[in-house]
Amino acid sequence: MGQKILIIEDEKALAEEWAKGLQYAGYETKIVTTLNEVMNILNQLDFDLVLLDIMLPSYDVSDRIKQNSIKWGRIAGLWIAKQIKEREPSMPIFVVSLVTDQKILDELKQVGVVKVVSKPISVKELIDIVESCLGKV
Repeated sequence: MGQKILIIEDEKALAEEWAKGLQYAGYETKIVTTLNEVMNILNQLDFDLVLLDIMLPSYDVSDRIKQNSIKWGRIAGLWIAKQIKEREPSMPIFVVSLVTDQKILDELKQVGVVKVVSKPISVKELIDIVESCLGKV
């Protein structure tokens, strides 16, 4: 079995495209598209890498999560990155997003995100970066 990649991306078609490419490259993948799904999986982080979008809709999260995320508005992915790193400090997180706000990008680095890339990204580029993050290159 290949290494396991968790894909957190609200654009389901895009997540499926990434998953298909990663599976073809020998990885196992799991797609999560909502914050409720993220909340359900946070305590079961049995993955080798997390591929994360920063802009996730927050309409389906509890009030507690909304309060913690409010200073980022819809930047729920930053909160998710922090939660993952609190639970699994060595978990590599690779962010693919349209976010260009330098303050957010700096905070992602402080949290411990290993790579931030702007969308759009080709599946080949995605696989190359995943392999780099996992030390395969």
